[in-house]
Amino acid sequence: MIETAAEKLSLAGIELAALEARLLLGHVGGVTKEHLFAWPETEFSTEQIEMFESLVLRRCRREPISHLQGIREFWSYSFHVDRNVLDPRPDSETIVTAALEYFPARDFSASILDIGVGSGCLLLSVLQELPKSMGLGLDVSCKALEVAQLNAKNLDLEDRVKFRKSDWLTGVSGEFDLVLCNPPYIPTGQIEYLEPEVREFEPRMALDGGPDGLSCYRKILPSVSDILGSEGVAIFEVGAGQKEDVRRIAELSGLQIIDEFKDLSGHTRCLILEPTNF
Repeated sequence: MIETAAEKLSLAGIELAALEARLLLGHVGGVTKEHLFAWPETEFSTEQIEMFESLVLRRCRREPISHLQGIREFWSYSFHVDRNVLDPRPDSETIVTAALEYFPARDFSASILDIGVGSGCLLLSVLQELPKSMGLGLDVSCKALEVAQLNAKNLDLEDRVKFRKSDWLTGVSGEFDLVLCNPPYIPTGQIEYLEPEVREFEPRMALDGGPDGLSCYRKILPSVSDILGSEGVAIFEVGAGQKEDVRRIAELSGLQIIDEFKDLSGHTRCLILEPTNF
């Protein structure tokens, strides 16, 4: 059964076909892929087999395996995901790393804002590491906010985080110690060349950064200095090669880059910003 599914997945262009076949079978059977390696003779009900075959067909159509399983790992936590939010990317863990570099004390009571919260992976991961901190997540998508709220509940963080519908920083006031943001930064013309898992199944509004990929930075950065506390910092993810362009937009917005963090590939992944007059 696994061999047949793996062959179908391979023909559909799935690189790790055998692994994904085991993951899907384990998902419907409630066992791990390791269990299937150790006990390949494990029996499944007719209903489970039919569900497995249905998931294999959907994966052959390039629906992300995270959507089929309903979860994606990020910063060692499991997050519910669906087509209403971006899949958490390993490279985005760089933002969490950067946040903890600037706020290393677990007993520090930080006020944290996540602009475009999506699944909540960034905000909730940081809140897990800073147990005395509170968070606010913003998103224009009500469906995305529902996903984030579910993840907060699953991680027992409901009492430390709130979510609000907002078009970036519209209507937001107050001061925050830490601002997180992973805005859309893919140039519009490049979206058609993305993998079908991304192009067809993830929300376009969370991908499309306008003609040059910088539209959202132009919308968000001018308002960031108004919401940062006296020693606050903002951490923004950027795409490959966008650092200098974002620097220029930041400087025009009264912000300066004080640090940067690279991802595992050695590319600048996020920038640390503070108001120029600090």
